Amino acid sequence: MRITTNILRIALFLLVTYALKTTWRLKEAQLPPLASFFSPFSGFWQNADPIDGPANLTFQLDGLSEGAEIVWDDRGVPHIFATNYRDAIFLQGYAHAADRLWQMDFSTRAAAGRLSEILGPIALEFDKEKRRRGLLDAAINTERSWRKFPGSYDLLNAYSEGVNAYLTTLESGDLPLEYKLLQYEPEPWSPLKTCLFFKSMSEVLCSRNKDLGTTNARAILGDSLFHELYPPIFDGEEPIIPDEVTWAEVPDSLLPMKEMPGIKEVLFGVKKDQEGPEGSGIGSNNWAVSPEKTANGSAILCNDPHLKLTLPSVWYETHIVCPETNVYGVGFPGAPGIIIGFNEHIAFGFTNSGIDVFDWYLMDWKDEQMTRYQIGDKIFDVDYRIDTILVKGKPPVLDSVKITKYGPVFSESMASPYRGMAFQWIANEDPGTDEIGTFLSLNLSKDLEDYKAGISGFTSPAQNMIYADKAGNIALTVQGRFPIKAYQQGRFILDGSMEGLEWEAYIPDEFKMRTINPERGYVSSANQRPTSEKYPFYYSSGDFRPYRGTIVNLKLDTMKDITPEKMKQLQLDNQSLQAMRLLPPMMSRIERSSLTKKETTFLSELSGWKFNYERSLQIPILFELWRNSFRMMALDELTSKMSKFDVRLPRDWKMAELISDSTNIIWDNLSTEERESAIEIIRSSYSKACAQYDSLLMSDETIDWGKYKGTRIMHLARIEAFSSDTLYTSGAAEALNAIKKDEGPSWRMVVEIGDEVNAWGIYPGGQSGNPGNRNYARMIHDWQEGKYYPLKFVDSPDDLADCRTGQWIIKK
Repeated sequence: MRITTNILRIALFLLVTYALKTTWRLKEAQLPPLASFFSPFSGFWQNADPIDGPANLTFQLDGLSEGAEIVWDDRGVPHIFATNYRDAIFLQGYAHAADRLWQMDFSTRAAAGRLSEILGPIALEFDKEKRRRGLLDAAINTERSWRKFPGSYDLLNAYSEGVNAYLTTLESGDLPLEYKLLQYEPEPWSPLKTCLFFKSMSEVLCSRNKDLGTTNARAILGDSLFHELYPPIFDGEEPIIPDEVTWAEVPDSLLPMKEMPGIKEVLFGVKKDQEGPEGSGIGSNNWAVSPEKTANGSAILCNDPHLKLTLPSVWYETHIVCPETNVYGVGFPGAPGIIIGFNEHIAFGFTNSGIDVFDWYLMDWKDEQMTRYQIGDKIFDVDYRIDTILVKGKPPVLDSVKITKYGPVFSESMASPYRGMAFQWIANEDPGTDEIGTFLSLNLSKDLEDYKAGISGFTSPAQNMIYADKAGNIALTVQGRFPIKAYQQGRFILDGSMEGLEWEAYIPDEFKMRTINPERGYVSSANQRPTSEKYPFYYSSGDFRPYRGTIVNLKLDTMKDITPEKMKQLQLDNQSLQAMRLLPPMMSRIERSSLTKKETTFLSELSGWKFNYERSLQIPILFELWRNSFRMMALDELTSKMSKFDVRLPRDWKMAELISDSTNIIWDNLSTEERESAIEIIRSSYSKACAQYDSLLMSDETIDWGKYKGTRIMHLARIEAFSSDTLYTSGAAEALNAIKKDEGPSWRMVVEIGDEVNAWGIYPGGQSGNPGNRNYARMIHDWQEGKYYPLKFVDSPDDLADCRTGQWIIKK
C-alpha cells in the first residue's frame, strides 16, 4: 500500500512539474509555462512598478560624452538634460526602451513580417503580406540611403546605442510582461529597426488607395454616371493651399500624356476588407493662426493626428534640453527626435497628405504560372525574391515573391481581388535624401528658413507640415515626393501591358504646394485636397476628406482675439459638416403628412439638432441610421454588389447635391419595376431608420451616442486584460473631434509661440508600456473628458521640483 502511495505521489509530482513547465494552447490563445510566469524571481510579479514612480538613481552609462540628468515628472515624462544633442538622443533611446521596449520590438517585427517567430502559424499570412508589400526591403534600402548623410546617421546610431545600453541592464525578471506571456526575448536595436518603424508608418499613411473600389464602381455605373457621382473636387470644398498662391508654367518637357483612363470593363472580386462608405476614417487636423488674429499677439499652432488608438500609445512624450535646443513634444518609440512639438523659437506639426502614391497594375501574363508578362511588344521574365519565414514550433516556410518592372506581385490566390496584380509604391523607392534629418533638424530650427531647409528632404509618407514661430510667421507645406502622372493615371487599376506607365519623374520643387503668411491669417489642413484645380499637375486621391478641412476654415474665418482656450474648444468641436450638408436637404423632401406619430416626433427632434455629436445625445444615432439606410437604397446599383466586390461609394457631399434632382437615374431602385424619385427613396429610408431607432430605444432607453459608438482602446497584441474599458466619448469621424470606435485624436497639442512659450497637450494612454505601472493608461480618462495638461517647458532640473517623481544622475 505504501509503495502504491509513493508511486502516486511521484507521478503527481511529475505531472505537476510537467504542467508548470509546459506551454499550453487553448484554441488560438497560448499560455506560458506557469512555473516561470508565476516565479517570484522572474515572473510577472517583477513587473509591478513602484507606485511613486521611478526611483532616484545614480549610475554610469558607456556611450555618453559627458554626464547627464533625466528628471521624471508626475506623468512619467522624461526631461533630458544633456551637454550636447547627441547625448540627448542617446538618452532618448534609453528612455524609450525603459518605458516601451516591447512595443518597439513588436511593431518592428510586425513590419518585417516576423511575427510568426513569436506567435507561431497564426501569424503566417500576416507575415507573408508584409513581406510582399516589401517593407523589409524598403527599410534596407532606406537605411542604406540614410548612411549617405553622416550627421543624421550618427544621431540615429546614438539612439540605437541608447536603446542597447538599456538592454544591457535587463535580467530575465526585468523583461516587460508581454515577453513573459509570449515567451521570447528582445533583440539588439539598430538603425534598420528604426527604418522598419518608419516604413510601417508609411504603410498606415500612404499605402491607402481607392483604385480597386473606384475601378469597380466605374465598371458598374458606366463613364457618364460615374464621373457625375465622383467629381475630383466638390463645390464649396476648401483646399489646403488658398487660391492666392500662384504656380509657374509647366515646361513642355514635364507634360505627361493627356489621359490615362485605366481599366473600366472588369469587376474585380472576391471582396476583401471592405471599408465603410466613407473610407477608413484615419486622418488628422492642424492649423496655425497669425498674431493678428490672436488675443496675445502671438502665433498659435494646433495639431491632433488621428490614428488607430492602442495601448501602449503610438506616441511618447519627451523634453530635451541641451546647448543646441530646448525642445518638447511627442515622438515615436523606436525613432529619435521630437516628431510633433516646439522649441524656444518654433512650433511644428503634421497631418497626412492623401495624394495617391500607390498604383495597381493588372499584368498581361503569358503563362498560367505567372512567370512571364508583356508590356508593349516586349515580354519579360519575372524576378524572384525568396523569403524564409521562421515559424515558432514549425519548420521554416519559404515564400517566393515575384517582382515585375512595376514592383511586387501582391497575390496569386484565387480568393484575392488583387490576383496577378503588381503595384508601384513610393515607400519602396530609394529616398536618396536625408529623411530622418527632417525631424532632427526641426528640433534645432530657429526660423522659417531653417524649417524650409529641414523638411526639403522628406519624401514619404507625404505630410502637410505646419509651422509657426515667435516672430509671428505661419506656414504650411505639402511635403513629399509625387510622381508626375497623366490625367486619371492611378485613379483606377492600370493596364499593365501598356507602355509608359512607370513613374519616370517627380513634381519639381518649384511647384511645391506651400503657403506662407496667407492674407486670411491662418493655415490649416485636415486631409482634404491640397489645391484647387488650378494646380498645374494632376494628382488623384488616396483618401481626401473634404469635411473637416472645410469646417475648420469656416470657423477660423470668423474667429478674432483667439486664445489657446478657444483653440482647445475647436479641437474638441463635435459639429459635423457632413451632417450639416446632408440632413437639411433630406428633411426638406419629407412629406410630414405621410408620417406616423412616432416618425413625426423623431423628425422634430432632428429639426432641433445642431449637428453636434455630443455623447449624451440620442439623436445622432437616428441620423447615422437614416444616412446609412438612405445610401444603401439610393446607391443600390453599388451596394448590391458589395457582398462580393470592393466598391467605392460616392461622398455624401455629392449625394446632398443630387437630392434636388429628384428624377436622376441614381434614385431608381433596381429591385422594383417602377422608377423611384429622390422623395420616395428618402421617405422609405427614413421609415426604415425610424424603425431601427425605435427598436434600439425600446431595448435600451439609456442608449446615447457615447454608448452607441463604444470607443475602446485595445492592447497592441489584442490582449483583453491590457486593453481599456469601453470609453464614453463624444465626436464622430467627420467632426473635428474625430473619435470613432477605435480611432481618433492620438495627441492633442496647442502651442502659443511668442517671447514666452505656453503649451498644452494630452494623448489617450500613458508614458509606460507596462500594464502594472500607474502611467500605463493614466491619461485616458482626462482625454475622454477633453482635458489638457500644461506641458512643463523649463530650462533646468530645478524648475521641476514641484512635480519631480524621479531623478537619474547619469555619469559617462
